[in-house]
Amino acid sequence: MTLGAGTLAGCSTDGGAGGADEPRAGSQQAGTQMPAYVPFEGAEPDLPGDPDLGVPPAYFAHPADVEPMRDNLPLPETDPIHFLASIGVEYLPGSNNPWYDMLSTEIGNKFELIAGGAADYLNKYQVQLASNDLPEAMMMLKVAQFPQLLDAKMTDLTPFLSGDAIKEYPGLASILPETWMIPMVNGKIWGIPQQRPPAGQMLQVRGDLMEQRGLPLIPEPANGEEFRDLLKEVSGGGNFALGQDPIGSILEVTLQMMGANNGWGVAEDGTFSHALESEIYIEALDVASQLWADGVMHPDSISNAGNLLNWQQAGVTSMVVQQFTAWVSFARRFPTWNLSYVSLPKWEGGGETNIYKSAPGFGNFIGIPKQDSEERVKEILRVFDYVASPFGTKEYLNFIFGIEGKHWDRDAEGNAQTNAEGRAADWFGGLEYAGSREFSQVYIPGNEELTTRQHTYLKEKLPTGVADASLGLYSETATTEGAAMDTQLKDARHEIIRGNRSASTWTDIVQEWRRRSGDESRIEYQEAYAQLNG
Repeated sequence: MTLGAGTLAGCSTDGGAGGADEPRAGSQQAGTQMPAYVPFEGAEPDLPGDPDLGVPPAYFAHPADVEPMRDNLPLPETDPIHFLASIGVEYLPGSNNPWYDMLSTEIGNKFELIAGGAADYLNKYQVQLASNDLPEAMMMLKVAQFPQLLDAKMTDLTPFLSGDAIKEYPGLASILPETWMIPMVNGKIWGIPQQRPPAGQMLQVRGDLMEQRGLPLIPEPANGEEFRDLLKEVSGGGNFALGQDPIGSILEVTLQMMGANNGWGVAEDGTFSHALESEIYIEALDVASQLWADGVMHPDSISNAGNLLNWQQAGVTSMVVQQFTAWVSFARRFPTWNLSYVSLPKWEGGGETNIYKSAPGFGNFIGIPKQDSEERVKEILRVFDYVASPFGTKEYLNFIFGIEGKHWDRDAEGNAQTNAEGRAADWFGGLEYAGSREFSQVYIPGNEELTTRQHTYLKEKLPTGVADASLGLYSETATTEGAAMDTQLKDARHEIIRGNRSASTWTDIVQEWRRRSGDESRIEYQEAYAQLNG
């Protein structure tokens, strides 16, 4: 099941520069035996990946003859699993849903998805935790006293998944080792992650609209001024370069081009500093304000940011800043757009900038509350192991594409081509977060050119990408007080970008941030970093 609307984007809890899906993973991991990595050998890639860099393999076609990864399908029937995820009720499977029926038969479990909503998932999650009436699985958000919460209410999966123990679950064992950092807290594995390339956000463009304007498929401005000119060139006459919140779009890419920290950075001596408190941030805010005044953003970008897809579909906007994984999803959904990207330069020129990396997976892992027996935990893990079946297996086709002849058909090259009508009738969401492999490879069915373009992007950008130094570390202050500052920081940035206050006033906001959360968060991250790195 491919990801659609209703996904819950992780958000910065300490005013970070990073964008959506920013992970809030664990704490000190020293001494932990990572799960063994057993890659699936049943599909030879056309373009090889680099696991050490997080570059996935790429495929021009799906293997013609696929076999089940397991020889015991359907799995033995087990008691239903109740699963709380950040989906709306409209994404639950209805009655007589053949896709659901096929999967529930395959995994031997009539699982029940609980719609936690997207915007209000945090509230639903906290109410559920407080009730002590917990489902068998739930999407975890980092909240106050998170390590203590895990110890008190969740199952420590380390005995089941660390080292060679994970080999009992071949789908889970084929997940890259780095992805397992996401559910690790205090040296224990607390859940199942969904693997994704750590490519962060990018400035994507509709290639068809670029062609109409006589612009290159991959615009390559040489510096910040040329970047500004490009945005103005695709704006005007009721059209705009972008139509989304400027904090996560023009400010985000400007910070990247100027070389700001990706949220928290760490010096050689272990000292942490945040992008918010740098002179670069003030300069980037000033540039974002100039771009807003240029009219390159839809005037409703702040008040109606959720309309970005409608503006894109109508051709009102030609660009969008979003995750690399959205490039994959949109390329399949809108093939005529010929999606590409802007190659962002260093602001002063001198080559391409270094992208902001994200975590190698979706930022919110799936946890299993404490169960009555080890066997029940294993039953749940076997279901998630099926979900994690890799590309090239029959289980992958079943989960990602559905029933052949109803939800998808093979083209002449054997690729799975979606039947839009059949898929729209039966698609449901939520379970994909429990390790599904849609983004573990680059594969745009029937589009070798775009597959190559996406793989090349990852191969070129990831080696020099900049990570947030706080990833894999835990700060209680950042989780609580940092989150409380988010609204104030957001409002101040909007006021500056819209020209209602000077960028120079940002210094006062940062002093308040440091007093309320920043300085204490820094200390906690530095201590966690020192413990991890000796």
